[in-house]
Amino acid sequence: MKLVRATIESLVALRPEATDEAPQGMCLDKGYDYDAVREVLEEFGFTAHIKARGEEAKELKAEAGKRALARYLALKPAASDAAMVRFSMAQ
Repeated sequence: MKLVRATIESLVALRPEATDEAPQGMCLDKGYDYDAVREVLEEFGFTAHIKARGEEAKELKAEAGKRALARYLALKPAASDAAMVRFSMAQ
């Protein structure tokens, strides 16, 4: 966390002042999820967007469940398909 301040101070791009109407965000990964980092970002006028530790794992797990359900539904024949098979076999 020591390098957060030094990194922000070394930015060479000029940036406009952050205002309530035009805030400036800083997106960081879960490795920066500390109060000290949030304080430094606030000091420099950034709005912190930091994934909480464990949040990414929850999202990945939920996404995997959605993909599994989608595969199941894609492979499962619709009720109308089953009726058509029975109808064609009866002929």
